[in-house]
Amino acid sequence: MSDPPAPDAAPATTPPSQDPSAREKAGVSAWGELLQAARITACEQDLDLRYLAVLDQSPDGQGLTGAIGKLETEVFSGEVARRLVAIKRAAIESNRPRQGRVVVQAGGAARSFDVTATPRRDEHGTIVGVLSVAVELTDALQAQDLRRASQSRLSGILDSAMDAIISTGPDRRIVFFNPAAERMFGVSAAEAIGSEITRFVPPAMRDEHAALMDNFAETGVTARRIVLSDLRAHRATGEDFPIEASISHTGTGDDRLFTIIIRDRTEHDQLQAQLLQSQKLEGIARLAGGVAHDFNNLLTVILGYCELLRMRQRGGSELEEINNAARRASQLTRQLLAFGRRQVLQVETLDLNGLIRGLNRMLRRIIGEDVVLETDLADDFLWVVADVGQMEQVLLNLVVNARDAMPSGGTLRLVTRISDPAIAHPGLSPRQLVELTVSDTGVGMAEDVRTRIFEPFFTTKGDAGTGLGLATVYGIVTQTGGDIACDSTPGQGSTFHVWLPLAPAPRPADEGAQAESRATHGHETVLLVEDEALVRELAARALREYGYKVLEAQDVESALRYLDHQSLAIVVSDVVMPGRSGDDLSTEIARRRPGLPVLLMTGYSEALLQRPVDPAHLLRKPFTPTDLIAKIRALLDRRPPAYT
Repeated sequence: MSDPPAPDAAPATTPPSQDPSAREKAGVSAWGELLQAARITACEQDLDLRYLAVLDQSPDGQGLTGAIGKLETEVFSGEVARRLVAIKRAAIESNRPRQGRVVVQAGGAARSFDVTATPRRDEHGTIVGVLSVAVELTDALQAQDLRRASQSRLSGILDSAMDAIISTGPDRRIVFFNPAAERMFGVSAAEAIGSEITRFVPPAMRDEHAALMDNFAETGVTARRIVLSDLRAHRATGEDFPIEASISHTGTGDDRLFTIIIRDRTEHDQLQAQLLQSQKLEGIARLAGGVAHDFNNLLTVILGYCELLRMRQRGGSELEEINNAARRASQLTRQLLAFGRRQVLQVETLDLNGLIRGLNRMLRRIIGEDVVLETDLADDFLWVVADVGQMEQVLLNLVVNARDAMPSGGTLRLVTRISDPAIAHPGLSPRQLVELTVSDTGVGMAEDVRTRIFEPFFTTKGDAGTGLGLATVYGIVTQTGGDIACDSTPGQGSTFHVWLPLAPAPRPADEGAQAESRATHGHETVLLVEDEALVRELAARALREYGYKVLEAQDVESALRYLDHQSLAIVVSDVVMPGRSGDDLSTEIARRRPGLPVLLMTGYSEALLQRPVDPAHLLRKPFTPTDLIAKIRALLDRRPPAYT
């Protein structure tokens, strides 16, 4: 028997993966996800540009899902519709793909799309419509704009940097060269890029530079600052100059990029040298001022006792020679104090011709035997209002400058005359001018040097010059109300012109003034404050010989104990003393005993005082007993009635 027939088998189930419909749906879904991720919208339209199918993957869900069955101009309007129609019509008519950019305003923001259209053909190859794909570029364009803005800012920073910035590849060839590098090395970026960076390294340092770069690359350190005292670079002109540099690198292998930032230290080193020179000169000036101060005290004692002996008619010609030598020494201390800018300025009406004649012997010693000194001085007195010491300094500095310009000898000529300001120097006062001309037959100067000679610290003498001589001359002349100029030609010498306002001749002192200047006896009580024992003893002895009663103190604290002395008529005090100064004492006296006259003795400038002081209350060191008594007498005779 045969077996009974088997029951009808159940229909076979096709696995989803083998179901064409399911496979198609899965494929469409996968492409949709991909298009959505890429922000792509795909469309099919007929020849009238009516939408037949849309795959809209806009992330906001507000795309073309409702466009099926509608024309392009029914879905979009204005410029958007015009651009879409133009792109798609161009594809149909040209029978080839066409592409264009479309900007759609949505939600108050502009969205950019890159639209590509291509003709759609049927099975016979006939064009029946158009297929288009729109790719949103909004984020990409924004990112591109940000990159461009960032690159523009970076480019601006690199272009405006004061330091040279140079980048090279691993082969040491330059790939970037900023404008500061162009200025620093004297080479354009176009010329520098592609060349080896060693062209900017001094030949003697190229091996060291190569070793430094290799060592840096091997360490793995990404950045390093290089500061060496002898680190130098090489300009296109062949000049080597000091630098400091920092180096960094990015990438690896053939993509490695080295970037070097270079700073020119030339100006920094010059300023540092000037600062050191200034500090050195300030130290010398302080030393000179201190020596001069102490020496002035000694000269005060020498001159004082000379005068006391002469008053008693002792010593004869020998004493006179001692006195003359001490006075000449006082001129030296004044020059030392002038160098230290601590001299007491005594502005007066002086004859410039007389000043030159008085310095004639000194000038001849300064210039040496191989330089001939010629003078052509005006016949009349040439009166100017100035400080004698400063005018001497002007003349000496100009003469020394001229001598240095004639290392092999020559002729130095001094000329004085009265000039018409309208012709000689229209920029100064309309008053007549005194003109001093100092000319030499030396090496002369080029124009670029001549224009800088009055700058502080500018010198053509190397280490032998300070660069302060002519700057000091310029400062003194202009402060005196005048001006100075220079004419010079290389190989033909130089001529300096100094113009100063011509002053009226000084009036002869009347008999009253002469009587006031003469030392006279008195009976008043004087408080003498001086820390230098020799000076204090001399001044006290002179005062007593002239009939004055003397209270002595060696410092301010001791002097303050005498302020309540009822018979005290005047205080004579040194300015510079250990502890509190004579200026402090003067201030305390003005508070406790207003109206009590104070005479300050000093060899320093009034600038060291805390407040302006009437010249009548200043006695310049070194002084003689006659000078001291005359000043005291003048102040006592000017006292208010309550002190008479």
